[in-house]
Amino acid sequence: MAHITAQRTGEFQRRILDILKRHPEGFPAKSVLAQLAEELPPKDFERSEYASRPRVRRFEYIARFASIPLVKAGWPGVFDET
Repeated sequence: MAHITAQRTGEFQRRILDILKRHPEGFPAKSVLAQLAEELPPKDFERSEYASRPRVRRFEYIARFASIPLVKAGWPGVFDET
């Protein structure tokens, strides 16, 4: 993920937590990702697809990888699959 800087990862993390803060009852991962894409528009690289997986946009995978430290830290609701 050479195209994703620490600053950009922090932007993902901050925005994910902001979204979840507005939904204390929980929010499905797909909904978080959709809201994230609206609030933090994907850059060209993030809109691109993986060569090995056509039609799979990088943005959602980058967001999930950015959330790993949040999940490990125990932040409730981060990408619950409900």
